[in-house]
Amino acid sequence: MTEQIQEADRARGSAVERLVMRGDGIARSHWHDAGAYGRCSYCGRYSDDIDCLDDGYLCNCDRRNGFCGSFKKPTVDSIWHDRPPKILHLNLKKKWFDMIFSGRKKEEYREVKPYWDKRLNRKYDIICFRNGYAKDAPEMLVELERIQCGLGISEWGAPQKQVYILRLGKILDA
Repeated sequence: MTEQIQEADRARGSAVERLVMRGDGIARSHWHDAGAYGRCSYCGRYSDDIDCLDDGYLCNCDRRNGFCGSFKKPTVDSIWHDRPPKILHLNLKKKWFDMIFSGRKKEEYREVKPYWDKRLNRKYDIICFRNGYAKDAPEMLVELERIQCGLGISEWGAPQKQVYILRLGKILDA
């Protein structure tokens, strides 16, 4: 009976490991092997951040440019690089800053222009809103849920044309 229980626990454990294996959704491409986007040549950490193959990318071992896309597939025991959150820095007028801080404004808008096309074409996790340009200007960190194009709400400062809509989540720090 004990052997049957141990066998069931082992089978359940391996099934759970397969379900939560980090990097399972990363398919092989001509830039990297399956299971991760890169592996640090210095410390051996794997990364599930696609930007790890860019020049200047910093690993947790404090070395730059160490990630390459050719490696053995990660296992359950592999050590992973935890990337810091990507932060988009934006300045706001006091009116919009206060509305976001109070929770009344859940979107921020930017015009569809080449400048914003390039800047918003990256994946961000957090927005750091700053009220003005002064050295001691108030700041807050807000979770970024998604970026999309569309018509915004005019009461929240959106022009009556297509804009980038930055959908905001919870305030992380103020």
